[in-house]
Amino acid sequence: MEIQVREAALDDAEQLIAFVQRLAEEPGVSVAIGPGEFTLTPDQEREVLAECAAADNSVFLVAEAEGRIVGTLNCR
Repeated sequence: MEIQVREAALDDAEQLIAFVQRLAEEPGVSVAIGPGEFTLTPDQEREVLAECAAADNSVFLVAEAEGRIVGTLNCR
């Protein structure tokens, strides 16, 4: 399986939300939120992505495999 790392796009909002929700529910995975606690809407997630893209000191990357987001990196 090939993994592509790229800058996140506004169109990734729904997939990013689903990815974080899957992580929160995954047994044995340590994340800062629990199941059901990540409640951003797609519009709110797009706003986060747009703010990150517009800032000079931040980057939001996604790792994608077979058309599905499998990892993220958000540095501010």
